[in-house]
Amino acid sequence: MAKSIWVPMHLDALVLNTPEGVVGPTLDLATAPWFGDDGEKVARDHFSNIANVSSAMRADPMSPDNRILQVGTHLHWALPDALTHGTTENPEHPAYVDRGGLWFPKVPNRWVVLRKSGAGFATVDKAWMVQSDFVHPVALRGQDSETTRHGHELQHWKDMHATIYPIPPKGLRDQPYIHLGRSFDLSQPLPTQQSDRALADYDAGLTAVGHGDPAFGALYTGCHSVFGLHDIDALNGDVRYEIIGWYADEKDEPLSHWKALGQGPLPPEQDKKEAELYSRFQKLTGWALSDVGALFADDTRLAFTASVDIKAGTPDAPKPDAVKGTAAVGISTTEALAALVSKGDADLEHMMEAIGFHTELADHKLDYGAKLNEARHSAGFTTQGKRRFGRCAGPRTRCRTRSPVLWGDVKMHMPLCPTGSHKN
Repeated sequence: MAKSIWVPMHLDALVLNTPEGVVGPTLDLATAPWFGDDGEKVARDHFSNIANVSSAMRADPMSPDNRILQVGTHLHWALPDALTHGTTENPEHPAYVDRGGLWFPKVPNRWVVLRKSGAGFATVDKAWMVQSDFVHPVALRGQDSETTRHGHELQHWKDMHATIYPIPPKGLRDQPYIHLGRSFDLSQPLPTQQSDRALADYDAGLTAVGHGDPAFGALYTGCHSVFGLHDIDALNGDVRYEIIGWYADEKDEPLSHWKALGQGPLPPEQDKKEAELYSRFQKLTGWALSDVGALFADDTRLAFTASVDIKAGTPDAPKPDAVKGTAAVGISTTEALAALVSKGDADLEHMMEAIGFHTELADHKLDYGAKLNEARHSAGFTTQGKRRFGRCAGPRTRCRTRSPVLWGDVKMHMPLCPTGSHKN
């Protein structure tokens, strides 16, 4: 009989009686420009007026409520620390994936979620399967759409149900992202929608950092269909949610690598050898096993579990207190940072801004001061792009109505350009 190593995890639950605005992913990849067929069998331009640079798709930090969580219970589980740590040395193991020079272990891609109630939570009300690496065959398009700040129609986030996952296009007509992850009710017939491709067709494997974003697995709105679940049912009485996770393919488990990991020779005696390997395993994972023998069995598999209880009548989570303190605001990020650190010292602020523009002004040996002032002034202006800008009097010039804000123990620094009143 095969043995299992059960690894505890942390499970969070958020119960909402009304929709709630929350922080979304750092990149708004749904508006990435590309040309090709999106499932309508017609090749066309998509978001062609958006520049194909990361800054045009970066989420606006001044608009934190850029995602809406709908009514229901939102579950989000945190992966064990052993699966979230990368290494700079290539383990040369199929369970590890390169993410920009850091090698991360693959993570479980199958999850069963149970909702229990009754005395001792002995009754299973509902069960779901979450397929973290499921790739939807076409771009998801719902009947309900909204107009984004780019002026394009985009399916509302509440109807999308899948995480947008960037991929390197293989051809000129390939969509630069896929829709990843799905869940379905196990009491219903299996979904008919099938995908002829898997995440392995686009990426080396699923990791805690996703495509390379450190916040991928930590931010619910960035991985809601991969490491999360939305239960739309209203809760009646006390309930318990339990999750069980595993690897669909045993080859993706890093356990065999962890067994042999460690530097230095091993003692020849079998018992001492196993004790040394177990000690190394503990240092790497932080896991203490009740059955050490399971670590050395050939057919041992990893399983992951977590649970959370929700009491009936639990009040909504209190709103966080307003941020206390002062802020530094500038017409550019470098100016706001300089104001934050200088604490009102004009000379120090000027010196810090000089450091920020050093690369840009390195070749200007003469009139450095004048060139620095010009660069500081120019940093407050930009071409019209993703964010909203106010009109200035100058021709074809836009002035920011929202300036970078950095929090700290300094006084407010606000050299803002009033909309429509600045002369260029």
